[in-house]
Amino acid sequence: MALIVENGQGLADAESLCSVPYADAYHDARGNTIWGGLSTTEKEQALRRGTDYIERTYGMRFCGYRVKTTQALSWPRYEARRKDGARCEYWPSDAVPNPLAQTCAEMAFKAGQGELDRDIDRIIKSEVVGPITTVFLDSDGIIRYRQTDKMMAQFIEGSSSSISMVRS
Repeated sequence: MALIVENGQGLADAESLCSVPYADAYHDARGNTIWGGLSTTEKEQALRRGTDYIERTYGMRFCGYRVKTTQALSWPRYEARRKDGARCEYWPSDAVPNPLAQTCAEMAFKAGQGELDRDIDRIIKSEVVGPITTVFLDSDGIIRYRQTDKMMAQFIEGSSSSISMVRS
């Protein structure tokens, strides 16, 4: 089944935020030779999984609004303010921003190496054996990737890639 890539029209059946040729060029420029060793089918599957990860992890926090209620993915969006731009600069509402396509390629690379989300049973934080006390860590089962969080910060409402503190 051919990969359906969001082209900025708000497709109802889009599966990926970037294409295989885009991801190939992205990884070739960065020397990620492992990506080149995957078949086209494996790359398409990885792009779907990478997009799924982005949608599940960041989709509800994106700034702006979906262009269409029927679109499959969170982008394109309107009123999605650019964090790095001028005061009233917005991402185009008829395209997937290049940094978002880059993030999709990054997540596809990771997906090509294995699972992005692992099933997590309750992780024991501490355990006392005599009168038995067990404390579990809170976990949503989602693995976080620092580089991806940094790449996505510009699209998330109320986020910043750095925090400044002032002492008074």
